[in-house]
Amino acid sequence: MTRHSVPLLAAVQILFTSHALAFSVVPTSPKAMLQSSDVAFAGTVSRIAGEEDPTGRTILTRVVLRDLTGIKGDMRLDSLVLRFEGGAAGSLRVYVPGQPEFEMSKRYVVLAHADFGSEANWFSPIVRMHWGLFPIEADTSGQRECVHDYKHRPLVRVEADRVIVIDASMESTGQRASRDPWVVLGRKEDPKTRVSEKEFIAFLRVLAKAK
Repeated sequence: MTRHSVPLLAAVQILFTSHALAFSVVPTSPKAMLQSSDVAFAGTVSRIAGEEDPTGRTILTRVVLRDLTGIKGDMRLDSLVLRFEGGAAGSLRVYVPGQPEFEMSKRYVVLAHADFGSEANWFSPIVRMHWGLFPIEADTSGQRECVHDYKHRPLVRVEADRVIVIDASMESTGQRASRDPWVVLGRKEDPKTRVSEKEFIAFLRVLAKAK
């Protein structure tokens, strides 16, 4: 495929079909996701670039992360590159539903597969599609940086079998006692606690060593 030989609509339709399961990906517990990952780390995005796949079938986005802090696996690297299907290169744009998005200069905690994105995993290197991605950003008050889930909801507590987040758009959810792997509370249920990057990394390191 050359850039002008296949209509963009056709390319998008192919990607929607090949990634139909993206809509059904559900979260699992931190312990289960960490066990499924080959590597886990925190890193800061230094470059995002789209390019045509060498086969000419799609677009790949390369996300370069630096200032790495290892959590699981051998992370003695100055930088690494995650590769995702989808993005833009020249006049061609391809959208893959559910594929995580990154921002320049933002820091993330990532649970990933060892190949950092390849045809073996449809260029979807993060565990559970996007659930294994945790942006580090200011909470809703804008006064402190803390860990969020991929929907940009701040983590207020993390345990081996569940993550608890706050959705400020909701008053109350009644899920406080839920044992689901991802518990969402409303703003009236907010305990005002937040999980820092340092706390989250320490928690995951201990969890990675647990039998």
